[in-house]
Amino acid sequence: FTGDSGALSRNYPVMKGAVEFFLDTLQVDAETGWLVTNPSQSPEVTHHQDEGESVSICAGPTMDMQLLRDLFDAYRQAAKVLDRDARLVARVTEVRDRLAPTRVGHLGQIQEWLVDWEEAALVRSRHVSHLYGVFPSAQITPRGT
Repeated sequence: FTGDSGALSRNYPVMKGAVEFFLDTLQVDAETGWLVTNPSQSPEVTHHQDEGESVSICAGPTMDMQLLRDLFDAYRQAAKVLDRDARLVARVTEVRDRLAPTRVGHLGQIQEWLVDWEEAALVRSRHVSHLYGVFPSAQITPRGT
C-alpha cells in the first residue's frame, strides 16, 4: 500500500470482488480438508500420464494457494485502512487459515501440486510457478520458514 487512500478506495471494489469470487468457489479437498481451487492447473506442465494422455488438471496447485494468501492478506489490509467490511474480513481470515499450505515433497522440493507428482514435472518442465511464495511474494523466507 503506497499510502494513497484515494487510489485504494477506487480500486477496493475490484479486490473485494476477487475475494468474494474465491470465497464462493473454493472447494474442500476430500483427502486433506483444506480449501483449494478446483479445477485448476499449474501453468505449462503436466503432472502425470493416464492411459497415455497427459494430465494437467488438478486441485489446489501451490501457486494458486500462494496467490490467494497474498490476495486475502492485501484485502484485509485494505479493508482495515478504509475501515470497511469487518464481517467479510473475519470470513477471509477464517478461510485463509484453511487454505492448503505450501508443502515439501519427498525429494525435499517445494511441491508444485497438492499431490507429490514431482518426478513427472522434473522430466517435462523447468518452470517455477510454485516458487511465487519466495518471489515476488515473501511467504517463504530464509529465516521465516
